[in-house]
Amino acid sequence: MTRTFLIQELNRIYLAELENKSTKKEKQNVKNLLGTESYIFNNYNYLYNIFNHVRYDNEKWHEFTREVLVSSESLYYMYDRVIRLIRNFRQPKESFLEIGSGTKSNAVLERFFQLNKLLDLFSEFVYQIYPEIQRRLKFEVETFEVDSPTIKGKVLWSKTINKSLRMGLTFPISFVKQIDESHFHNPENIIFILSILKLYSDSLYLINFPFREPLHSPELQILDRINNSCILLLKNTILQDLIPVVRKHLALSLYHPVIFRIEQEFKNRIEDRVVTNRGYRLLYYWFLKYKHYNVKVNSPRKNNFPITSREHLDAMFELYVLLELLNYFAQKMKAEIKEYNTSNNREDFKRRFTIKIKNISFNLFYEKWYYLKNNSTWSLDSHPDFTVEMNGEVKVIMDAKNWMIERVDEAEYKMLGYLNNQDGNIGILFFPEEKYKITNGLKIITPEIKLKNHVDQCLVDCVLPISPDQNSIWNKNDRLEKISEIIMNSLES
Repeated sequence: MTRTFLIQELNRIYLAELENKSTKKEKQNVKNLLGTESYIFNNYNYLYNIFNHVRYDNEKWHEFTREVLVSSESLYYMYDRVIRLIRNFRQPKESFLEIGSGTKSNAVLERFFQLNKLLDLFSEFVYQIYPEIQRRLKFEVETFEVDSPTIKGKVLWSKTINKSLRMGLTFPISFVKQIDESHFHNPENIIFILSILKLYSDSLYLINFPFREPLHSPELQILDRINNSCILLLKNTILQDLIPVVRKHLALSLYHPVIFRIEQEFKNRIEDRVVTNRGYRLLYYWFLKYKHYNVKVNSPRKNNFPITSREHLDAMFELYVLLELLNYFAQKMKAEIKEYNTSNNREDFKRRFTIKIKNISFNLFYEKWYYLKNNSTWSLDSHPDFTVEMNGEVKVIMDAKNWMIERVDEAEYKMLGYLNNQDGNIGILFFPEEKYKITNGLKIITPEIKLKNHVDQCLVDCVLPISPDQNSIWNKNDRLEKISEIIMNSLES
């Protein structure tokens, strides 16, 4: 029995279990039910036995179940949305994609990220380099002499008269002329055209590559956009005569001696200031980045595309929550946001965003540690996903919960511990999927008895959907609005 068989069987059982459930509440609980080891052991013991033979190191049943049953469409939407929002904040993607204790995880940068990196390179070429070069194309001027009866070009009268005298003529019947002819055949223009042809051929290569897991719609959109745009660039450039010449090099590796020689000539011409156009300088450094990227190595090898890897799902959902919240502040509430990033382990937090909305300024921290030794807590060291502070005082504590949490009340109990330990007032929990206990995707829980302290303390359960359908997007924006109001109210009180 193989892992593939186990995945297929689990999917079959999931659909069968859904058919057997009659209420919405029961259907919503099927994933959690199948993620429970005791349920599988008692009802589908053969699955558990197969799992024990094919499991990865330290892999648990509920982790495997989560990876299998999470919607691929939702995951691609989340990954795509995170990348777009990071790009909106003009930050390098890799700086955000840090897992756990700050060590980078290459596994996060899987096929989808590689294709987006290709899109970034393409966008840089099209919007920064191509216009600069097209406006001021570098050309070479060759000078040569011709002898003909027509006067065209610069007549070299001395040579023309001497020739006529040698022939015994009183008047010249032909003229020696100097012709200056310009052409675009130089190393920089060869690299320019080669870059467009490479982008085109590489995108086409990936579209047709037989991935074990076929390309999904967002990936195909990226590649189609690059492919079609390159066709237009080649069609509209005035360097048409160079295309057949450069196409001969297309099959060569970018590290081939022929390409390397052209690249070195290009570099020397920049250093010798033969080429001074800023666009060509940008092109040279872009070409080095594209060589390093190497699409045929980086993308096809991502065959399995394990974007459902257990630690990465939770980390990506954290980023999704953080960036959606920041984006709402910026777009809807016209917030001024400044970011402070640390990766040197000298600070107690991974990221801090200083935010100003109207006359209210506050800090939003991502993964900040609060230590007992610093009097930041009174019982235990604390490490929530997000905290909102104003004037050094914790106002709001937020946590993004994982994908297979079985009981909402367990998450609430943990949040109450944060609030108590850090003397907080507002606790917000984010979930990626609808939970039967959370009515309409957002539930505010206030004490039913009068508290002696923290009289305004409350818990908020919020489902932040990760689906591309319009209804889910509307629900997400509506809940972000409500969460933002809760945060702002806590700061104004």
